[in-house]
Amino acid sequence: MRNAQLGSEPEDKLLIIHIDDIGMCHSANVASLDALRNGAATSGTVMIPCPWTLEVAEAAADTPDLDLGVHSTFTSEWERYKWGPVAGRGEVPSLTEVTGYFPRWVPEVAEKAEAADFERELRAQIDQALLIGLKPTHLDTHMATCYGRGDFFEIYLRVGKEYGIPPMVVRPPKKDIEGLPKVLAAWAEFISPERLEDEGHVLIDHVCMPVRADGTLEAKRSAYHDEIRCCVPGVNLLITHMATEGEEASAIMGAERARRRFEDYKVFTEQETLRVVEQSGVKLIGWRPLQQAFVG
Repeated sequence: MRNAQLGSEPEDKLLIIHIDDIGMCHSANVASLDALRNGAATSGTVMIPCPWTLEVAEAAADTPDLDLGVHSTFTSEWERYKWGPVAGRGEVPSLTEVTGYFPRWVPEVAEKAEAADFERELRAQIDQALLIGLKPTHLDTHMATCYGRGDFFEIYLRVGKEYGIPPMVVRPPKKDIEGLPKVLAAWAEFISPERLEDEGHVLIDHVCMPVRADGTLEAKRSAYHDEIRCCVPGVNLLITHMATEGEEASAIMGAERARRRFEDYKVFTEQETLRVVEQSGVKLIGWRPLQQAFVG
């Protein structure tokens, strides 16, 4: 996104520290809300089909300045912890497995989903977010499903525009397209930054995906701090996933993944991370200024 649209200078390095998967479970909520209220995180997105979304809505009512969006969800990836469509299983049959839950992986959705069902469910998730009292500042996509097919992507753009909620769109990198994951390589083929900007869409200039380190908190901290130092002029988006320690997260996703999410929580609630931000000349922002530019 061009900095002038946000009232900042061209050389400014703007950074959104973002939390995915809020609402997925209680431990995700506790960690994410703490990081948003007391840590370095500046935004997050809520998985509306998941069981713990009402807890997030209550928190948003108590803390109206929380910057929360809709994490549009069409997959249910954990083996024993499942969710299905907000629209109802009978309303969007091409989005569900025989069990009635969403499929585990994006390729299954891309192969089987009908575009009408995809749009119906996306709208249902946004409508449900509004119904429970959330005021979404942005829209993004769990496991990048909205980038899985060209028609998915066009629906994602159009529906976001209609609701006045900017869909998260990352400017395709100028090189190394072949090194992207398959779903993102396909996305890079059908995104036209010039067209999207002409239509008023907000583009993220650089995205930092979740960091995996060598299994220690120190390594994770160092990797994330390096990501912050490597921000480029424009809008940067650093994506994290958070959870507190305990049986719930480990039972859902396994001990290793739960540990990684707890490490994210620790790093972004440490004062040292805020010092790195300040020393790097990075300006933290949330999605509200981008939403204002999108709507305005």
